[in-house]
Amino acid sequence: MPENQRTRLTPLSRTDDYTVREGDPDVRGWRVRSSEGTSVGVVDDLLIDPDARRVRYLRVRLDDAGGSDEHVLMPIGLATLHPEQDEVSVPSVTVTSITSLERHGGGLVERDYEIAIRRGIVAAAPEAAGDLDTDADDFYGHEAYDENRFYESRRRRGAEREVMENLAVTSVSEDDDAPEVVGEVRAGDVDVPIVEDRQ
Repeated sequence: MPENQRTRLTPLSRTDDYTVREGDPDVRGWRVRSSEGTSVGVVDDLLIDPDARRVRYLRVRLDDAGGSDEHVLMPIGLATLHPEQDEVSVPSVTVTSITSLERHGGGLVERDYEIAIRRGIVAAAPEAAGDLDTDADDFYGHEAYDENRFYESRRRRGAEREVMENLAVTSVSEDDDAPEVVGEVRAGDVDVPIVEDRQ
């Protein structure tokens, strides 16, 4: 694919064919924080790759955009979800790097723009550069576009919560022989019973 060819990325808001995977949060409207913890903007859409059925970019409306309809695109694998708060962080990219990215005014995404985005964040996140001369089939093969990295902390937190809830339910029964509950301990958002040691 020539570098200036347009890609088939589709905003989630403009399609009925795709939804956020069940169990994963819809992050549209969530605040985005830089590596310094500073708010830089809000996720206002997700750009989907229809062929691969994957999210490739967060479309971020910058805090300094004012009333304009300009955004930057952030490769999804460079961002992560806060384990508990409804916000997104970009731990390897600074405010300066984010706000200096070339703005995207909407419409179709051209490969030249995607390459400019990757080059624009190289200073703060060299690992995002990958092989910028790669062909279209491999362009999204880089971890900067791995949506699993983005959702990992929430998925892990959800799995831990489920284990703790199951432990809380199954470790204490109503039987007469069941150990006596002598207290409880808080594990994340779950109260886990402490039972009497009868040995």
